[in-house]
Amino acid sequence: MILTIDIELAVEVLNREGVIMVPTETVYGLAGDANSSKAVETIFALKRRPLEVMLPVMIKDLDTVLSFTDDERVKAQLRVLGEAFWPGPLTVVVPKAGNAPLEAFKGQQTIGFRCPNHPQLLALLSVFGPLAVTSANLHGQNPIQKPEEGEGIFPDDILCIDGGMCHGQPSTVVSLAGDEVEIMRAGPISLDQIMNVLINK
Repeated sequence: MILTIDIELAVEVLNREGVIMVPTETVYGLAGDANSSKAVETIFALKRRPLEVMLPVMIKDLDTVLSFTDDERVKAQLRVLGEAFWPGPLTVVVPKAGNAPLEAFKGQQTIGFRCPNHPQLLALLSVFGPLAVTSANLHGQNPIQKPEEGEGIFPDDILCIDGGMCHGQPSTVVSLAGDEVEIMRAGPISLDQIMNVLINK
């Protein structure tokens, strides 16, 4: 069953290392504290997601993500992309700084970050901090765009911030971690759009 909650209760659940369902401007996602290994493990278990498929982290603004990487070239590109496309449906994968304060991601060399364009989720991120978020569906199945579509997918009750209907396909995922800018998942923002912004800045 999907149970509707407000932001105040969502923060309480997240502080207890729980997992909730949240709206983005594209699809609904499963969200947990990005500093909690327990919450991240719960997301993987609920979604039946292969452990090698990393979770992205949602953040409230560009300044937040700049503290998680120490590669100056990447930071420069990230600033350009963040100013052009955030908040919005773009996930940017960057090399993780060795001292990045995200406990659940300490074993990873890279992390994907996104600033979503949904007022309720941005409000939650502003109050709580970074969240590990992935689409609220079983791995390999279609993402859901309204809360009631989540009924029966997961074995237990799921607490949800109801943001109404979400519209769109999952975010574009672009990697800045290698020598070349690379699209890892096609989405609403094309490689041409990304490269035009980077080249013309």
